Amino acid sequence: MIVFTDAFTDDELFSDSFPQKTEFGGFIINVSSKMMKKDDDEDILYDRKTFDAMDNKPDNVIDVDQVVETFRLQELTSIAKIKDCVATITPYLTALKKKIQTNKGEDALKSFNEELKKFLMDQVGKDFSNYKFYMGESMDTDNGMVVFQKYNDDGETTQLYFFADGLKQIKC
Repeated sequence: MIVFTDAFTDDELFSDSFPQKTEFGGFIINVSSKMMKKDDDEDILYDRKTFDAMDNKPDNVIDVDQVVETFRLQELTSIAKIKDCVATITPYLTALKKKIQTNKGEDALKSFNEELKKFLMDQVGKDFSNYKFYMGESMDTDNGMVVFQKYNDDGETTQLYFFADGLKQIKC
């Protein structure tokens, strides 16, 4: 298994056990997740269909996103508007852009900036109310990656978006 961590904070963010694809010129990784039922007393995750079929259901159950719960991502409740989002991710993006420029050069940085604008304005900005925002467990708001979570129309699945150049891969 490969675990993807934040290159700046070492927070674990997701693993290759979840379906994923690259988007926006390869600068964004889109990870598919699903909503689960969590027995808060026993810390057990249940698939919703399995849970619905159970005879003796636990009492203290909450809905959670599988990736968010598994990797202990922390919700950023302070992001209510697109300008809050931009203000929150600016310190991270400054460090990420420097990393891209150093490791990949000016052309890659130019491409990243173009794709970033498309991602933030055309995708996130147009459907902002369907997004939630997370960080890794350390909640390092100066250095940590902001993870974008979008709820799909089916109410069962979500998409989480990560900056590809801000990830490290660790084989487990």
